[in-house]
Amino acid sequence: MKRTIFSIFSIFSLLGCSVPPVRVEYLSPLRPEFHVGTNNRDRWSLAEPFQFKVDDKVYEVPAGFYTDFASVPRFVWPIISPYELGVGCIPHDFGYDSHDGDKSYWDTVFLACMIKDNIPTWKRQVAYYAVSWFGEIAWEKRKSFDYSKTKKFEQAPLPDKQAEMWQNFVQQATGVK
Repeated sequence: MKRTIFSIFSIFSLLGCSVPPVRVEYLSPLRPEFHVGTNNRDRWSLAEPFQFKVDDKVYEVPAGFYTDFASVPRFVWPIISPYELGVGCIPHDFGYDSHDGDKSYWDTVFLACMIKDNIPTWKRQVAYYAVSWFGEIAWEKRKSFDYSKTKKFEQAPLPDKQAEMWQNFVQQATGVK
């Protein structure tokens, strides 16, 4: 098992993730709220709008926008949890929902955000190639998804360890306490 994981990471290292041809800047603090969903699908929503800039274009993710940060299968969480991939999950999810640009553009924005957030190289390589190779399903699904029919989520307290880990990351990434 360890040898297989090492081999996979070696392949990613050989492929490399060069610096993407986009510049990303966070223009406002990220203030997420945790919600308990149905079917064991917990989500986060933004308590306030989140603004970011890619090159010279400014985007605003509205308050109330739902995300799971990264759709990482639970069995992978001991290696890479969705909360270890940075703020870039929000622009990436927003881009997939808005379809303002193509899929590869938003995958590149995700990579640029992970570099900006100082995510370890091997984690950002795995995450970037995962969305590049397997994100097409989510991209196509979100083209025709009717968000007005989504179920509401109840606000719930975040478990202590996750809350502490997330708050530390948000402080580091955005400089907001």
